[in-house]
Amino acid sequence: MGGAGVISLAENEAMVEVRESGACTLTLAGGQTLKATTDGVPAPLPVPDPWTVQFPPNWGAPTETTFETLQPWTESADEGIKFFSGTARYKKELEIPAGLLGSNRRLYLDLGEVRDIAEVYLNGTSLGILWRKPFEVEISQAAKPGKNLLEIEIVNMWINRLTGDQLLPPDKRFLRTNELPRKDIGGDETWHIEPAGLLGPVRLIPASVVRAS
Repeated sequence: MGGAGVISLAENEAMVEVRESGACTLTLAGGQTLKATTDGVPAPLPVPDPWTVQFPPNWGAPTETTFETLQPWTESADEGIKFFSGTARYKKELEIPAGLLGSNRRLYLDLGEVRDIAEVYLNGTSLGILWRKPFEVEISQAAKPGKNLLEIEIVNMWINRLTGDQLLPPDKRFLRTNELPRKDIGGDETWHIEPAGLLGPVRLIPASVVRAS
Protein backbone atom coordinates (compact mmCIF):
# COMPACT_ATOMS: atom_id res chain seq x y z
CA MET A 1 0.00 0.00 0.00
CA GLY A 2 1.37 3.44 -0.90
CA GLY A 3 0.80 6.70 0.93
CA ALA A 4 1.02 5.47 4.55
CA GLY A 5 2.41 7.38 7.52
CA VAL A 6 2.70 6.77 11.27
CA ILE A 7 0.69 9.15 13.47
CA SER A 8 1.49 7.66 16.89
CA LEU A 9 3.55 4.70 18.06
CA ALA A 10 3.30 2.56 21.21
CA GLU A 11 5.05 -0.64 22.23
CA ASN A 12 2.77 -3.05 20.38
CA GLU A 13 0.63 -0.86 18.18
CA ALA A 14 0.57 2.27 16.05
CA MET A 15 -2.00 4.58 14.53
CA VAL A 16 -1.35 4.83 10.82
CA GLU A 17 -2.67 7.22 8.19
CA VAL A 18 -3.28 5.54 4.84
CA ARG A 19 -4.33 6.94 1.47
CA GLU A 20 -5.15 3.68 -0.26
CA SER A 21 -7.18 0.61 0.66
CA GLY A 22 -5.25 -2.59 1.32
CA ALA A 23 -2.68 -3.98 3.73
CA CYS A 24 0.50 -2.41 5.06
CA THR A 25 3.34 -3.66 7.26
CA LEU A 26 5.44 -1.44 9.51
CA THR A 27 8.92 -2.56 10.52
CA LEU A 28 10.13 -0.81 13.67
CA ALA A 29 13.73 0.02 14.49
CA GLY A 30 13.96 -2.99 16.81
CA GLY A 31 12.78 -5.36 14.09
CA GLN A 32 9.18 -5.71 15.32
CA THR A 33 6.51 -5.69 12.62
CA LEU A 34 3.01 -4.25 12.84
CA LYS A 35 0.26 -4.85 10.31
CA ALA A 36 -2.89 -3.00 9.32
CA THR A 37 -5.61 -3.61 6.76
CA THR A 38 -8.25 -1.16 5.64
CA ASP A 39 -10.77 -0.75 2.87
CA GLY A 40 -13.07 1.98 1.69
CA VAL A 41 -10.46 4.74 1.45
CA PRO A 42 -11.94 7.15 -1.12
CA ALA A 43 -9.98 7.93 -4.26
CA PRO A 44 -8.62 11.47 -4.79
CA LEU A 45 -11.19 13.90 -6.19
CA PRO A 46 -10.36 16.58 -8.77
CA VAL A 47 -11.34 20.13 -7.84
CA PRO A 48 -13.23 21.30 -10.93
CA ASP A 49 -12.78 24.54 -12.86
CA PRO A 50 -13.60 27.40 -13.31
CA TRP A 51 -11.89 29.78 -10.88
CA THR A 52 -12.50 33.43 -10.08
CA VAL A 53 -9.12 35.22 -9.98
CA GLN A 54 -8.62 38.64 -8.41
CA PHE A 55 -5.62 40.87 -9.12
CA PRO A 56 -4.71 44.05 -7.20
CA PRO A 57 -5.84 47.31 -8.82
CA ASN A 58 -3.47 49.57 -10.75
CA TRP A 59 -0.99 46.81 -11.64
CA GLY A 60 -2.07 46.23 -15.22
CA ALA A 61 -4.21 43.10 -14.77
CA PRO A 62 -8.03 43.15 -14.46
CA THR A 63 -9.21 43.38 -10.87
CA GLU A 64 -11.29 40.24 -11.40
CA THR A 65 -11.52 37.66 -14.17
CA THR A 66 -12.51 34.02 -14.68
CA PHE A 67 -10.10 31.24 -15.56
CA GLU A 68 -12.15 28.57 -17.30
CA THR A 69 -9.15 26.25 -16.91
CA LEU A 70 -5.94 26.64 -14.94
CA GLN A 71 -3.07 27.96 -17.02
CA PRO A 72 0.13 29.98 -16.50
CA TRP A 73 -0.47 33.72 -16.43
CA THR A 74 2.24 33.98 -19.07
CA GLU A 75 -0.04 32.21 -21.58
CA SER A 76 -2.81 34.79 -21.20
CA ALA A 77 -3.81 36.94 -24.16
CA ASP A 78 -4.22 39.82 -21.69
CA GLU A 79 -0.80 41.48 -21.39
CA GLY A 80 -1.71 42.79 -17.94
CA ILE A 81 -1.96 39.17 -16.75
CA LYS A 82 0.89 37.89 -18.92
CA PHE A 83 3.40 40.30 -17.35
CA PHE A 84 1.83 40.50 -13.89
CA SER A 85 4.02 40.21 -10.81
CA GLY A 86 2.65 40.21 -7.28
CA THR A 87 -0.20 38.46 -5.46
CA ALA A 88 -3.39 37.16 -7.07
CA ARG A 89 -6.25 35.41 -5.27
CA TYR A 90 -8.04 32.38 -6.70
CA LYS A 91 -11.55 31.75 -5.34
CA LYS A 92 -14.18 29.09 -5.79
CA GLU A 93 -16.99 27.29 -3.99
CA LEU A 94 -15.77 23.82 -3.05
CA GLU A 95 -18.23 20.99 -2.45
CA ILE A 96 -16.88 18.46 0.09
CA PRO A 97 -18.78 15.15 0.50
CA ALA A 98 -19.60 14.32 4.13
CA GLY A 99 -17.96 10.90 3.75
CA LEU A 100 -14.53 12.50 3.43
CA LEU A 101 -14.71 13.98 6.93
CA GLY A 102 -14.94 12.38 10.38
CA SER A 103 -12.95 11.19 13.39
CA ASN A 104 -11.07 8.52 11.44
CA ARG A 105 -10.60 10.64 8.33
CA ARG A 106 -8.00 13.13 7.15
CA LEU A 107 -8.42 15.36 4.11
CA TYR A 108 -5.70 17.12 2.15
CA LEU A 109 -5.70 19.71 -0.61
CA ASP A 110 -3.08 19.10 -3.28
CA LEU A 111 -2.44 22.15 -5.49
CA GLY A 112 -0.32 20.33 -8.05
CA GLU A 113 2.14 22.78 -9.61
CA VAL A 114 2.48 26.30 -8.18
CA ARG A 115 4.62 29.15 -9.44
CA ASP A 116 5.82 30.28 -7.02
CA ILE A 117 4.33 30.54 -3.47
CA ALA A 118 0.79 29.79 -2.23
CA GLU A 119 -1.23 30.54 0.89
CA VAL A 120 -4.42 28.49 1.28
CA TYR A 121 -7.59 29.73 2.99
CA LEU A 122 -10.65 27.59 3.64
CA ASN A 123 -13.78 29.28 4.99
CA GLY A 124 -11.69 32.29 5.96
CA THR A 125 -9.03 30.32 7.87
CA SER A 126 -5.42 30.45 6.70
CA LEU A 127 -3.99 26.93 6.49
CA GLY A 128 -0.43 28.02 5.89
CA ILE A 129 2.07 29.05 3.24
CA LEU A 130 3.41 26.54 0.71
CA TRP A 131 6.72 27.34 -0.96
CA ARG A 132 8.06 24.01 -2.20
CA LYS A 133 6.83 20.64 -3.49
CA PRO A 134 4.58 18.97 -2.57
CA PHE A 135 2.17 21.93 -2.55
CA GLU A 136 -0.20 20.13 -0.19
CA VAL A 137 -1.95 21.08 3.05
CA GLU A 138 -4.32 19.31 5.44
CA ILE A 139 -7.79 20.91 5.46
CA SER A 140 -9.62 18.50 7.82
CA GLN A 141 -10.18 20.97 10.68
CA ALA A 142 -11.36 23.87 8.52
CA ALA A 143 -13.53 21.81 6.16
CA LYS A 144 -17.25 21.14 6.55
CA PRO A 145 -19.63 18.88 4.63
CA GLY A 146 -21.21 20.64 1.68
CA LYS A 147 -20.26 24.08 0.43
CA ASN A 148 -16.90 25.58 1.42
CA LEU A 149 -15.14 28.77 0.32
CA LEU A 150 -11.68 27.97 -1.03
CA GLU A 151 -9.24 30.85 -1.60
CA ILE A 152 -5.63 30.50 -2.70
CA GLU A 153 -3.23 33.42 -2.88
CA ILE A 154 -0.42 32.98 -5.39
CA VAL A 155 2.75 35.08 -5.44
CA ASN A 156 5.20 35.02 -8.33
CA MET A 157 8.55 36.65 -9.12
CA TRP A 158 9.15 40.26 -10.12
CA ILE A 159 10.95 39.30 -13.33
CA ASN A 160 7.67 39.12 -15.25
CA ARG A 161 6.67 42.72 -14.53
CA LEU A 162 10.25 43.88 -15.15
CA THR A 163 10.17 42.09 -18.49
CA GLY A 164 6.84 43.68 -19.42
CA ASP A 165 8.09 47.12 -18.46
CA GLN A 166 10.89 46.82 -21.04
CA LEU A 167 8.17 46.88 -23.73
CA LEU A 168 6.61 50.09 -22.42
CA PRO A 169 7.71 53.73 -22.67
CA PRO A 170 9.21 55.00 -19.38
CA ASP A 171 6.11 56.97 -18.39
CA LYS A 172 3.88 53.88 -18.72
CA ARG A 173 6.00 51.49 -16.67
CA PHE A 174 4.73 50.05 -13.39
CA LEU A 175 8.07 49.73 -11.59
CA ARG A 176 10.74 52.29 -10.82
CA THR A 177 14.18 50.73 -10.80
CA ASN A 178 17.72 51.54 -11.78
CA GLU A 179 18.49 47.83 -12.17
CA LEU A 180 18.73 47.11 -15.89
CA PRO A 181 18.83 43.64 -17.46
CA ARG A 182 22.33 42.22 -16.93
CA LYS A 183 23.92 39.50 -19.00
CA ASP A 184 26.75 38.91 -16.55
CA ILE A 185 24.43 37.27 -13.96
CA GLY A 186 22.01 35.46 -16.26
CA GLY A 187 24.06 34.00 -19.09
CA ASP A 188 23.49 35.67 -22.44
CA GLU A 189 19.78 36.43 -21.87
CA THR A 190 18.10 39.57 -20.66
CA TRP A 191 14.97 39.45 -18.49
CA HIS A 192 12.31 37.01 -19.63
CA ILE A 193 8.95 35.93 -18.25
CA GLU A 194 8.69 32.82 -16.09
CA PRO A 195 5.58 30.60 -15.75
CA ALA A 196 3.39 31.94 -12.94
CA GLY A 197 0.15 31.15 -11.14
CA LEU A 198 -1.78 28.14 -9.89
CA LEU A 199 -1.15 25.48 -12.51
CA GLY A 200 -2.71 22.42 -10.84
CA PRO A 201 -4.17 19.92 -11.16
CA VAL A 202 -5.90 20.68 -7.83
CA ARG A 203 -7.20 17.62 -5.96
CA LEU A 204 -8.77 16.57 -2.67
CA ILE A 205 -6.85 13.63 -1.22
CA PRO A 206 -8.70 11.61 1.47
CA ALA A 207 -6.95 9.44 4.04
CA SER A 208 -8.07 7.05 6.78
CA VAL A 209 -6.58 6.55 10.23
CA VAL A 210 -6.28 2.87 11.23
CA ARG A 211 -4.67 0.83 14.00
CA ALA A 212 -1.67 -1.35 13.22
CA SER A 213 -0.73 -4.14 15.64
